[in-house]
Amino acid sequence: MRFGDERFADVSFAELQIDPVITLGTSYERLGLTFTDETRRSVQHWASGHQPGSRGAHEYSLSDYGLTPDSVREQFSDYLAAYDATG
Repeated sequence: MRFGDERFADVSFAELQIDPVITLGTSYERLGLTFTDETRRSVQHWASGHQPGSRGAHEYSLSDYGLTPDSVREQFSDYLAAYDATG
């Protein structure tokens, strides 16, 4: 484990959108924090008013920033491997 790993919880944006309560509960556990009933209710309340797509779509392209998929994969290869992320 690298220094500081115990203070870091990687979260998949897709998982956060699908089930924010479970995803954040797992993150709290990973960080050694208590996911209280009050926190759970707060997340549920927030999520009920922030459904994916409810505020319009955001369209971005790597090329907008002068990037390519290969260059991003290369730069983030350690991260992608460590967290089994798709790239």
